Amino acid sequence: MVLAAGARDVISLADPPVLIAARIDNMARLNHLRRVFRVHHDALQARNQELDRIFETVATGLAIADPGGNVVRMNPSAFDILGARERHFATRTPVGASTPSTVADRADHPLHRAAVRGERVRSERFVLLDERTGGDRVLVVDAEPIVNEVGDR
Repeated sequence: MVLAAGARDVISLADPPVLIAARIDNMARLNHLRRVFRVHHDALQARNQELDRIFETVATGLAIADPGGNVVRMNPSAFDILGARERHFATRTPVGASTPSTVADRADHPLHRAAVRGERVRSERFVLLDERTGGDRVLVVDAEPIVNEVGDR
C-alpha cells in the first residue's frame, strides 16, 4: 500500500513504523496549513477587492505615486477633477508632469513632495491648467506618504 500527499511525501509499508507515523503527521500538518493559508488568502483577497471598490467609487480624487514620484494609480474622480481625457496617462508618469501646473519646479509640486520627500501636505493650493476650458483651476491638495509597518516608503 502506498499513500501520497506530494512528490516528496510517499509512504511505503516497507518503511519503519516510526518513519511512517512521522510522515503521516507531517502530511496532516501540511494539509492543515494549506487550509489555513487558503482561508487567510481568501479573506485577504476579499478585503483587497473591497478596498479597490472604495478607491474606485469615492468622490474625492485619489492618486498613488511611488517613491520616485511616478503616478501608479488614480481613481476615476481624480481623472475627472484633472480634466483628463484618457484614463491611462497617469501610469508611470511623474507627479506634476501629468498635471500641467504653474509650479515652476516639479520638486515644489505638493504631490511630488509627499511621494518623493515623504512630506505631509495639508490643504495646499496649486494652479492647474484646465485642458477642457483652457483656463486656470485652483486645486486644494492633501497628500500623505504611504509607509509600511517599519516606516519605509
